[in-house]
Amino acid sequence: MTSGERRVLIAGGRGRLARALTAAAWPRGWAPVAVGRAELDVTNAEAVTAWVGRHKPALIVNAAAFTGVDLAESERAAAFAVNAAGAGHLAEAAVETGADLIHVSTDFVFDGQLGRPYVETDATAPLNVYGASKLEGEQRVLEAHPRALVLRTAWLLGGRGGSFIEAILKRAARGEALRVVADQVGNPTDVNDLARAVVAAAERLAQGPTPQRLYHVAGADAATWHQIARAAVEAWARLSGVTAPPVTAIASNDWPSPARRPQDSRLDSAAFARDFGMVLPGWRERIADWAAESAGAKR
Repeated sequence: MTSGERRVLIAGGRGRLARALTAAAWPRGWAPVAVGRAELDVTNAEAVTAWVGRHKPALIVNAAAFTGVDLAESERAAAFAVNAAGAGHLAEAAVETGADLIHVSTDFVFDGQLGRPYVETDATAPLNVYGASKLEGEQRVLEAHPRALVLRTAWLLGGRGGSFIEAILKRAARGEALRVVADQVGNPTDVNDLARAVVAAAERLAQGPTPQRLYHVAGADAATWHQIARAAVEAWARLSGVTAPPVTAIASNDWPSPARRPQDSRLDSAAFARDFGMVLPGWRERIADWAAESAGAKR
């Protein structure tokens, strides 16, 4: 790092969001550095303190997360170690070195029973271990760091490696039957759009305290998983010149899983739009790009 650069530590460096953040257009003079677990294990408080103390980043973006929603039900301790304790360790280290902190959270802190998009002040009530661990992570961050910013997002799509659309299109290419849940609704969010939002938040945070400490920031339009899957398959079929296979709508009860999911976890991102002047595009604007990206094609 040269003199005058603002180093940005991006924890969770092997994940899709961390990769998108590394590739994002940061302001001139900002130097993002993504680190994975091999370089920085956020569950190890001493290691976090030592790493942050040695490198002294101006900003820490916590994109590290235990994201296996179903796996978390059987690996509760591991989920809380990363999503709760790990978040707290980063916040404490940031305070000690004077670094700003942006922590990324999830719509799964809600139970999905409200019947309208959630605003930041609505009561939380996670249905699963993943959501509970992420909620505790939020709380630890906000309690430990007086200027930390928490951004809740939802249904992250796009980017290579492990996305829902990538999995659907692999199955479609193999000719497998596609049955997708149609009674869960949320805000699909492009990973690169979220990265842009994080950069905007970082710029604002560098100027001083933000109007709120907790924001919702997700794609503008809501959808069900079935709608997303069907649109992705149709876009892939057009790119590939094949006939789109049928995508059957099913209920959540028809696809048993260890973890319960909220049925309506839509997020209201109006506060973020008001304070940062940014509205993330809706999924219809991104679906063709997601399909092309997942299919290894270019538009």
